[in-house]
Amino acid sequence: MVGAFVIDDTGSPGRKSNSHFLKEDRKTWCGLLLTPTQRKYAEQEMAACISVIQSEFDISELHFSDIYNKKGDWIGVKPEERIGIFQAFAKIFSHEQFPLMCRTFNKTSLRDNGIIVYGNGVLDGFDLNRHEDAALYFLLLDLKLLVKTENFLTPIDIIIDEGRKRAGYLEKHNILDGLATQSSLRYASSAANVLLQIVDFAAFCLNRYQILLCKQSKTDFDVEFLQVLSSANFNFLNLEKWDLSVNQLQSVNVDDYDYFLWLKYADDGFFDRKRFVENLLNITS
Repeated sequence: MVGAFVIDDTGSPGRKSNSHFLKEDRKTWCGLLLTPTQRKYAEQEMAACISVIQSEFDISELHFSDIYNKKGDWIGVKPEERIGIFQAFAKIFSHEQFPLMCRTFNKTSLRDNGIIVYGNGVLDGFDLNRHEDAALYFLLLDLKLLVKTENFLTPIDIIIDEGRKRAGYLEKHNILDGLATQSSLRYASSAANVLLQIVDFAAFCLNRYQILLCKQSKTDFDVEFLQVLSSANFNFLNLEKWDLSVNQLQSVNVDDYDYFLWLKYADDGFFDRKRFVENLLNITS
């Protein structure tokens, strides 16, 4: 068994926000990096979890957006049971500290950071004029740099949730040479690959956390859910953590959220362009 980098996307298309940073057209790609040992453990734990879920609720696949929003098979499940599932996964992530990375772009992210796309904008098969492609390409650059820096054993399986391409499709890219098996992204369904259900948890939680922090009037359930997400202590390698008390979770609003991000991005934008170019040269050398 080889290691794996498992990718899922998240976002809230069409959901308007008063935040200057939380754009409604944003696309986030979230990746979970697993060593061979972690991969085996995660697959075994997930199989056991699904077995319990199936015996209790007759549900064999976890989509955390459906669980949270009480949709589909989860319509008749009690709130305390649904939040209990989030608590269980939060404990796993907190204990295991699986490395996570993400990249979020909206339609103007490159332009806002002074990056001009020339020609047709296609780089190694990724259309950088499409913010969805740009975010995924930058995530893969982050992964390649991390693997090179940390001497992570390669090649690894890079598995991505179907949608961009159909399940079973292999998408080959030069950037993946020496990094991914067959130098390819391998598309899969979450029903067939349980690891995608694990990264779905992290991706959904990241997006929901941002939305709830920006919510002006939070319900008791909102605050309880924020506490659960905070307890996961996600190990995002390329995000800064914002430690908040219970009282702060209740009172924080969109102005606080924007001010925190403004402080972070005031000097270097959404990412440090100089560091990005240096890293790109390091990756390709």
